[in-house]
Parts: sequence; C-alpha cells; structure tokens
Amino acid sequence: MLTVHNHYLCAGPSQTVVMMNFTGRRIINFTGRRIINYTGKYIINFTRRRIINYTGKYIINFTGRWIINYTGKYIINFTGRWIINYTRKYIINFTGRWIINYTGKYIINFTGRWIINYTRKYIINFTGRRIINFTGRWIINFTGRWIINYTRKYIINFTGRRIINYTRKYIINFTGRWIINYTRKYIINFTGRWIINFTGRWIIHYTGRRIINFTRKYIINFTGRWIINFTGRWIINYTGRWIINFTGRWIINYTGRWIINYTGRWIIHYTGRRIINFGISPGTGLESPVLDRCKPTGGYLSRNRVGESCTR
Repeated sequence: MLTVHNHYLCAGPSQTVVMMNFTGRRIINFTGRRIINYTGKYIINFTRRRIINYTGKYIINFTGRWIINYTGKYIINFTGRWIINYTRKYIINFTGRWIINYTGKYIINFTGRWIINYTRKYIINFTGRRIINFTGRWIINFTGRWIINYTRKYIINFTGRRIINYTRKYIINFTGRWIINYTRKYIINFTGRWIINFTGRWIIHYTGRRIINFTRKYIINFTGRWIINFTGRWIINYTGRWIINFTGRWIINYTGRWIINYTGRWIIHYTGRRIINFGISPGTGLESPVLDRCKPTGGYLSRNRVGESCTR
C-alpha cells in the first residue's frame, strides 16, 4: 500500500533540452494487489524542451487488483516544447480489477508545442472490471500547438465490465492549433458491459484551428450492453476553424443492447467555419458519391463515377 501525504512540488530542470531515449526491449508485469492514495497538494511544472524516444519493444501487463484514489489538489503545467516518438511494437494488457476514484480538484494546462508520432503496431487489451469515478472538479486547458500522427496498425479491445461516473463540474478548453492524422488501419472492439453516467456540469470550448484527417480503414465494433445517462448540464462551444477529412473506409457495427438517456440541459453553439469532406481513398475500388445533375432538385448517386453521363 502506497500512501502519499503533504504536498509535492516538482519544477523543470535547469538544462535547455531534456532528452530521454528508451531503446531496449521491455517486459513489465504488474501482478500484485495495489492500493494507492494521493491525498496531498501537487504542483508539477514541465517548462523545458523535451525529446522522448520509445524505440524498443514493450510488453506491459497489468493483471492484479488496483484501488487508486486521487483526493488532493493537483496543478499540472506543460509549457515547454515536446517531441515524443513511439516507433516500435507495443502490447499492453489491462486484465485486473480496477477501482479508480478522482475526487480532488484538478487544474491541468497544456500550453507548449507538441509533436507526437505513433509509427508502429499497437495492441492494447482492456479485459478486466473497472469502476472509475470522476467526482472532483476539473479544469483542463489545451492551448498549445499540437501535431499528432497515428501512422501504423492499431488493435484495441475493451472486453470487461466498466462503470464510469462523471458527477462534478468540468471545464475543458481546446484553444490551440491542432493537426491530427489517422493514416493506418484501426480495429477497435467494445464488447463488455458498460455503464456511463454524465451527471455533472460540463463547459467545453473548441476555439482553435483544427485539421483532422481520417485516411485509412477503420473497423469499430460495439457488441456489449451499454447504459449511458446524460443528466448533467452541458455548455459546448465550437467557435474555431475546422477542416475534417474522411477519406478512409469505415465499418461500424452496433450489435449490443443500448439504453441512452438525455435528461440534462444542453447549450451548444456552432459559430466557426467548418469544412467536412466525406470521400474514399484512391485505389480502394469504392467510388465517392457525386452530384446527379439529371435531377431538377439535385441529389446523390452512390455508384456513379465522375464524368459518367446520365440518362433521363
């Protein structure tokens, strides 16, 4: 059992650049029973330039029983310039029983410049039972410049039972410039039993510039039993400039049992500029829908190729 009391202060080092390289093969096993309590005040500042490279092979297993409590006050600032590279194969298994409670006050600021590259194969399995409670007060700010690249194959499996509760006040701001690329094959399976409750108060602002590209094949399966409740108060503002491209191939299956309740109060504003493109990647053999000029009112044909003539 690990209990942390009092307060913890961590400031950035005096060097201009912090470089960390993880280049070997790592097998990490967490198989015992763990009770971890974070109950003090934490102020953590990351203010320098960091280059972090993960270039080995990683196998990480979490197979024990975990009880983790975050009940203090947390202020975390990421204000430097970050370059993070994940360039090998990762196998991560979460197969234990987890109880995680977030009941403190959290202020998290991401104000630096971020470049994150995921360039290898990732297999992530969540197969245990999880109870996660977000009952503290959260303020999260993403105000830096972000470039995130997902360029390999990803297999993510959620097969356990999950109970997730959001019951307090949440303020989340996305105000920086974002470039996100999803360029490989993704297989995501949600096959367990899920209970998700949104009963707190949410304020979410999207005010920056975003370019998001979905350019490969995506297979997403929802096959478990889902109970989702939206009973809090929501304020969501989309005021930035958005460019979103869907040029890959998508297969989405909803085969489980779903109960979704929207009983809260919602205020949603769309005031920015949005460009959204739905197409197909070249070379897949699937055609994009094109405008049917034969119809007086217009319309779309799903199989016509560009340049084909239409008959009356």
